[in-house]
Amino acid sequence: VWRQEDLCCGFIMEKRTNLEMEYMFDLEDFIDFMMIQSNVNARIESRELTVNEAMSWMKSTLNTIFNNKKQTLVFSGYSWYISK
Repeated sequence: VWRQEDLCCGFIMEKRTNLEMEYMFDLEDFIDFMMIQSNVNARIESRELTVNEAMSWMKSTLNTIFNNKKQTLVFSGYSWYISK
């Protein structure tokens, strides 16, 4: 978390906002979403996993969570407004 004292060169922390965003996914949509995440791509690019292995692993481990239903997942984030 940045604070005003972390900023240099005349930048000012105008506003900080914490966010919670809810998205509804079924298992297939969630796997598609996860396939664009950098940590998944890093494993694929380093050849630790193939695309099919990653998708298969997610499908088998997440199936009990989704249980053929859509689930609402909550993502936390933030937005910082900084000006000069």
